[in-house]
Amino acid sequence: MKRNWTLIRVLLEQIEKETLVEFLSERPYESQYTEKEVYGHLEILFHSDILAGGEVTRDAIGRFWAPAIDGVYITMSGHDLLDCLRDKPVWERIKGSGLY
Repeated sequence: MKRNWTLIRVLLEQIEKETLVEFLSERPYESQYTEKEVYGHLEILFHSDILAGGEVTRDAIGRFWAPAIDGVYITMSGHDLLDCLRDKPVWERIKGSGLY
């Protein structure tokens, strides 16, 4: 899976608005992202301490299942990241580098 900064920004904004559970259950992202990409990005955000209060788990063959996301919140470093992603010059640099 390739890191996608646009998806990271979307996920952080959903968590900030306290709408992640609905976002994941209603799946408005399906036209742009696979379920594997969404849960994979949540997993790396937990592992990098951007998110806390939940977890994404995998079964024996690597499929995502039973995410514990009801109590998820953005950490202080996560808020700093989201602020950077919202900063227009920073976002333009990310887009210009092909990393989004």
